[in-house]
Amino acid sequence: MMNNKDDLCSKYNPYLSFKSETANYINKNLITPKIKYFFDIRKIKKYAEVDSKNYISDLDFMSIKFSLFYTHLLQDINRDENGSIVLPIKYCITIDPFLCTKTCATTKIKYDEICLGKTPVLYYIFIDITEIMECARQSEKQAINVKV
Repeated sequence: MMNNKDDLCSKYNPYLSFKSETANYINKNLITPKIKYFFDIRKIKKYAEVDSKNYISDLDFMSIKFSLFYTHLLQDINRDENGSIVLPIKYCITIDPFLCTKTCATTKIKYDEICLGKTPVLYYIFIDITEIMECARQSEKQAINVKV
């Protein structure tokens, strides 16, 4: 059975959660290093995750209000001290492979992007559910070893 989570913006956002200890382990040992590697290759130093309840999928683009884009993606646009426009980079983690049609040649991470003009402002970064479950199981093995 699937649980519902009605505060999500998208009807197509697969929302995955774990108990705190497991989630922290997965974030520390899988997701954070993968995200850092992905952005390091692109020489992007500043980036922020979009709150997972605000994720949207390609299936939402025709029905979602533009104000959602402004509220969650574009409101941080500003100018630096030289007057140049700064486009903050955001990302979403997804387990939906259909959202990520590109593969980074260096990292082999599947991703896609939404651009403002030619500049990416949002990246969808795919994390395979199998990798997540392997990491969760590793967390449990490590917890057992600590107890012994």
